[in-house]
Amino acid sequence: MTITMQDVLRHCNGTELKQESQYSAAKNKVAFELSLLDSVSRGTILERIIAEKIEFHTGYTANVTAHRAAWDITVDLEDKPVRIEVKSALVAKTKNTKNPAYRFQNIKPEHFSYLFFALVTPDGVEIYWTTKKDYEQNAACSYGNNGFTTNIAYEKLMSGGYYWLNDIEDFPYNPKHSA
Repeated sequence: MTITMQDVLRHCNGTELKQESQYSAAKNKVAFELSLLDSVSRGTILERIIAEKIEFHTGYTANVTAHRAAWDITVDLEDKPVRIEVKSALVAKTKNTKNPAYRFQNIKPEHFSYLFFALVTPDGVEIYWTTKKDYEQNAACSYGNNGFTTNIAYEKLMSGGYYWLNDIEDFPYNPKHSA
């Protein structure tokens, strides 16, 4: 799946961009532009794009919820509506640039059926999803005041170490793993 600059700009709605970024427009303009946004604006744009991609790939209706709702997207599957939480992250600023990691915060499994992770890498945006059950049984996470935090190491992701994460094209009935 490819997220284009047109996708981002369609949902930007006049949000101001930051001036500093560890991303490069020459490397990937979409990732660069998303990196210039604050986390709330970036998350809102990615929620809208993911809802569009779900509708495109599945044919199911996907509605983005109000900004302060407990989950981000409701998808009307054949048998019932399901709740989706979307979390996005830029590469974490660490000294280990050879193995970048992404930190997803404020994850509250009691509010969703499916969890989508949007990794804004310097090379582009990658989208993965998991079920609530697989997240609870497999994710290494810590608990804070506002929910769970999960770190995803990119090298481990690319080597199949997060077997419980699925590609967006496989949503919702074709996970490569089911606990």
